[in-house]
Amino acid sequence: GFAVIQRLARAELSCKMLNKRDYKRAAIERHIWDCAFHVIGAVQGHMSGKPMTVGDVEKYSFNELEPMIRQLGYTARTYLTAAPPTGLEERLSAYARAIASTPCELKDWKWRNGFWYDYSQIALSRKFDDPMELHTEYVQYAIDKGLITPPTP
Repeated sequence: GFAVIQRLARAELSCKMLNKRDYKRAAIERHIWDCAFHVIGAVQGHMSGKPMTVGDVEKYSFNELEPMIRQLGYTARTYLTAAPPTGLEERLSAYARAIASTPCELKDWKWRNGFWYDYSQIALSRKFDDPMELHTEYVQYAIDKGLITPPTP
């Protein structure tokens, strides 16, 4: 770990060395960002007929984005025991503003939105409420409209 940091410093690059808990939190936070911004942007872009960027989602879709981020964050805390630090919505929005021109796209189903969708399906199959109801609604629309094709079990 420290050798890599030293090599990067010699090249005038920086990085942070995180402990296991903080690394897990950062990874989950980035995953939530990928899934929430891209599924909202892809679905709303499809509905409007105009492709969306992550900046568009941050600017125009916060009423859907904020509760979806909260639901995904709650699920991460509950099922993955990885609690993103307070201020998640603000940090993810700031990141989207920093790379605002990135187009929204649905890809890597199994590793991205499929990961959360599977948790919802497990909860529903066990007669529990869907912990990520808004995410499931968006993903189901994307599946129904052929925007994504989940693998068959």
